[in-house]
Amino acid sequence: MSESVQNVSELFSLTKDSTQKETSNENWQKLKERLTKEVKGVKWTGSKFDIIPRVAELLDIKIPTIFLSTWKKSDEIKKIVKESASAPEEKFELNLSQHKITSEHKPYIEVSIKNIAVYKIEFDVNLTFTLEGFIIKIQDGNIYQIDSGICKAKGTLSWEKIQLLEKSLEPIKLPGSIQFN
Repeated sequence: MSESVQNVSELFSLTKDSTQKETSNENWQKLKERLTKEVKGVKWTGSKFDIIPRVAELLDIKIPTIFLSTWKKSDEIKKIVKESASAPEEKFELNLSQHKITSEHKPYIEVSIKNIAVYKIEFDVNLTFTLEGFIIKIQDGNIYQIDSGICKAKGTLSWEKIQLLEKSLEPIKLPGSIQFN
C-alpha cells in the first residue's frame, strides 16, 4: 500500500519545497516557451522549480472533501441525510459498494506586474478515484464521519494540452476514519 495521501498535492508527490525530479523537463520547458510567447514583452525568468511550489499550493485540495462533495450529490445519500434530519438522535451507516469518483479542477496562477494582472496560467487537473469498502456515517442531517476502505487513485496535471504530471497509485492509504464537523 502506498504511503498516506491526504491531498491532491501529495498524490502528485509535490510539496512547497519540491523540485520534482521525476517531472519531464521537456514538458515543463514547453510550458515556459509557450508562456514566453503568450506574455510578449515580459521576460519569463521563472523556472519549473519556481512554478512547482506554487502548483503544490494550488493542489492543496483535501481528498476526503472531494469524496464528500461527490457523495452529497447522490440521490440515495440525499435521501438518508434527509431522513436523518427527521430523527436527529438516530445514527445511520451506509456501506458503499465499489465505485469511481472523477473530479476536475482548474486551479490557476495569476502573473502580475506592479500589481496588475497580465496573464492567468490555468491548469487542468483530472482525478479518478476507485473506492471500495467505504462507510458513510450520517446523523442529524449531516455526514459526520467516513470510514475509509481501499482507494486507488490516478491523476493528471496539464496546461494547454501539455501534460506536466501523471500519477497512478494503487492503493493509497487514507486516514482510517475522517471526522467532519
